[in-house]
Amino acid sequence: MKPKISVYIIAYNEVEKIKQCINSVLWADEIILADSNSSDGTTELAQKMGAKVYHIEFDGYGNLRNKAISHCNHEWILSIDADERCTIETKEEILEILSNPNFDIYRIPRKNYFMGKWIKHSGWYPNYRQPQLFKKGSMEYDLKPVHEGFINKSGKEIGKLKNPICRYLLKILMKCFIKLINIPLWE
Repeated sequence: MKPKISVYIIAYNEVEKIKQCINSVLWADEIILADSNSSDGTTELAQKMGAKVYHIEFDGYGNLRNKAISHCNHEWILSIDADERCTIETKEEILEILSNPNFDIYRIPRKNYFMGKWIKHSGWYPNYRQPQLFKKGSMEYDLKPVHEGFINKSGKEIGKLKNPICRYLLKILMKCFIKLINIPLWE
């Protein structure tokens, strides 16, 4: 019997991105949207697409992710942000891995796009950040408000996928400036 997988997506006012994100993970057994009080239609669109929506007050990304995990009902969890897309190749690799997993936690490379261009250098590819595929209970996030880390509770090595998740950063320069102005200085 193949293990079931929950996908959780964190979001805040991502109506322009959420449809493509959810479409990329419709193959999963469960899709959870962990939303921090969006007011732009993100949650309504996600619900129409079949996602279970949970409203979680934002108190840092680590806490948000841990609360999202608590709503996941299946043995395996894929973490994805609203600006990320799971490729067909990555989906197939995940399903193959889950048929006989060697690890409880996996990192997935991210292929980052900025203003429509793939960023291939300067440490942006492969960008492994924290693990995105893991067995429920094998890890949790620390409580840093930004650039959260993780705690490996499995005591085992961490595996790596070959195929990437694509991340689509800001497409419009003005949105980039607005985002930079609004980033809190928590670090």
